[in-house]
Amino acid sequence: MTTTPWRDTLIWLKHGESPLARSLFSTLKQLKNLQLPRIPVLYSGLFWLYQWIHGALSALLRILWWTPLFRSQVSGSCQQLYL
Repeated sequence: MTTTPWRDTLIWLKHGESPLARSLFSTLKQLKNLQLPRIPVLYSGLFWLYQWIHGALSALLRILWWTPLFRSQVSGSCQQLYL
């Protein structure tokens, strides 16, 4: 079975004994676990924007898709229907 150069590089990084391999492997592990600092003003604004967009799209889907779809299947009067 032949291995690809990418797979060979990954094996070298993980099991390599050279200082370069160990250094790159630990650096890549640290990058994998990188976390952004929490900035309350920024993230509360982004959360509010997400909630607003989500609510607006949900309302549009309800008005333009789900309610007409349900009404098309109901036999009888369906005035004041709110789904």
